Amino acid sequence: MSIQITDISELGMGFTSEWKLEEGIGQLKVNSLPKLRVEIRHKGEVRIGGRLRYRYGSALRRKLHSVQLSQIKRAA
Repeated sequence: MSIQITDISELGMGFTSEWKLEEGIGQLKVNSLPKLRVEIRHKGEVRIGGRLRYRYGSALRRKLHSVQLSQIKRAA
């Protein structure tokens, strides 16, 4: 499943997806990074280009290292 990152910090990130996800604890896999444990929280729905997308916020279980943060920002 692909997501579009809308914002990011050391403690979490916001993203949109065309899939409706379950809230709660899960894993986020980003290429070239270890799996990250996150808590996903549903924020609402938004239309982008006429298509329905779901907005989420995710709180990371541990802070991102500055190198990891920069890698995710470059990939977004």
